[in-house]
Amino acid sequence: MSTTTSGAPGHRAATTPSTMRAANRSAVLKQAWGMPQTFTASELMALSGLTRATVLDVCRDLLQRGWIQPGATETAATRGRQALRFAFNARRTLVVGADIGHHSLSVEVADLSGTTLGSDTRVFDEDDDEQRGSHLTAVTLRALEAAGVDRSEVSTACVGIAAPVTTSGTPPTGSSFWGSVAIDLERLAVDFPGWGFHVENDANLAVLAEMHHEDIAPDATLIALLSGERLGAGIMIGGRLHRGAHGTAGEMEYLDQVVGVEGSFGLAALARILAGEALRTGADSSLRRHVAEGTGEVSAAQVLQAAADGDRLALTVLDRTAERLATTLMTIGGLLDPELVVISGGVAGLAQPVVADVNRRLAELLPAPPEVRASSLGREVVLKGAVRMAIDRVRATALADLA
Repeated sequence: MSTTTSGAPGHRAATTPSTMRAANRSAVLKQAWGMPQTFTASELMALSGLTRATVLDVCRDLLQRGWIQPGATETAATRGRQALRFAFNARRTLVVGADIGHHSLSVEVADLSGTTLGSDTRVFDEDDDEQRGSHLTAVTLRALEAAGVDRSEVSTACVGIAAPVTTSGTPPTGSSFWGSVAIDLERLAVDFPGWGFHVENDANLAVLAEMHHEDIAPDATLIALLSGERLGAGIMIGGRLHRGAHGTAGEMEYLDQVVGVEGSFGLAALARILAGEALRTGADSSLRRHVAEGTGEVSAAQVLQAAADGDRLALTVLDRTAERLATTLMTIGGLLDPELVVISGGVAGLAQPVVADVNRRLAELLPAPPEVRASSLGREVVLKGAVRMAIDRVRATALADLA
């Protein structure tokens, strides 16, 4: 038995064959995880730095454990023995991601590569707090049915909610709305025995999804700004999710006190409010017909279309929206110094026409402004982030267990 010396004087940590074997298993699985194609022992040797004999021994072990599987043999034009090929087993266990919004609930079943196997959505009354939790089981069961899998094939689920989340998986006290969207984890444990559940803030899941979707360095400082009815920020600092001491990092109520912003209204709400205010002054606009035909309000989509058609009032609304968004991002950028801000969620389409204006304004407000982009993930950004977090938790547990 060999020993190695740690940094602490007088302390010697034993390295036994079993601990070395465990470390090698973890190292090989880390490289094999999520590889899109089949791979050979030689490729794993190059990635892990281990010998051929060690890699082959570990692969036999991982085959037995179900983490890898035999890969398809490539057709060779030359004679001779072909190299053994392996593939990561993305179906060894499945994950579930869920997004509980203000008036809808979506669930997605995925494998460990993030491939969607089935999904389902239910829309409900925005003011019915009870429905937000009570429908989760039913929608999850329908998503499993759509995927054609049994609930026993799933090991981990992540649920995104529109509230900050403490380390216990519940929203902090202090807001009646936060409490209204809390998840009954005990009920879920009964409905889905054996699953590991994780509850996370929706903006945090959005930034995780953007981190994996965009071409972003793994150690980047990034902000995803969910901007529908209310603003909420997910924050990555140096590639690590930042929740803060109480889980409330990224909550935007402080904007109520910021001159030039006066509220944490999201882009959709802001465009609707500003357009309504302008129309009530009697200003001429093609948007007026929507007020006459509808509920007395115009939607963000209608403002966006009117601006594209050259409507002066709508263009003014987008200009004021860009001004407020730039001021908001100045307060964030001055504190956190991100390299990138992604406007995320279903409202990202509204953000696209104002992004260039926001970037121009930020260049005048900050000495080192972040780049601002509109997300391409749309309404599914929180759901995709929930799936990604569930996969990351499975991966972390697997690597720790093997080591």
